[in-house]
Amino acid sequence: MIGFIQGKLEDVDGNMITVCANGVGYEIFASQTTLSGLCEIGGEAKVYTYLNMDMRDGEISLFGFASREEKKMFLNLTSVSGIGPKTAVTILGSVSLYDLASSIASGDSSVIARVKGLGKKSAERIVLELREKMEKSVEFVKPLEKNEELETEQEYAINVLLSLGLTRYDAIKKIREVSQSGDKAEDIVQKVLRSL
Repeated sequence: MIGFIQGKLEDVDGNMITVCANGVGYEIFASQTTLSGLCEIGGEAKVYTYLNMDMRDGEISLFGFASREEKKMFLNLTSVSGIGPKTAVTILGSVSLYDLASSIASGDSSVIARVKGLGKKSAERIVLELREKMEKSVEFVKPLEKNEELETEQEYAINVLLSLGLTRYDAIKKIREVSQSGDKAEDIVQKVLRSL
């Protein structure tokens, strides 16, 4: 299908943007997160896209995302029963990608339940159906800060924790919580195991 569209940003109207690529103006429905990261009108925009065809209504819509990760989360959300594309875009525009993944992986539906128009039951269903996926997913682990780098000892500790059955997501999260600069791998592993 259409993986991404790159071209001149012609218009922004609410959640709908128009990107002109090779003389064709594509109307794309985007989240608030994507909108906030766009260039000025007239500038060059690149939007990762998903073409949705609703057979019941005969409606074809293009949804746009700032990154591949946001698009992947959208696809995960729309795989949940009862969550349509527009609801998924609303969720992505209300909760940061990493907070959303973290709340799903930890089983905390309260963050998602606060999204306008989404009930408690829908939030719980999202957590129930996506928790295992988020626990195993590496791309939704919050990226390292510019000056932050996983030390070699932390990498060793991650490998040990993976062999003990933790997901990479949980291992990195726990190591960030408990380790201090200069800790040896065995100290980090012990601290993580004590915190479980």
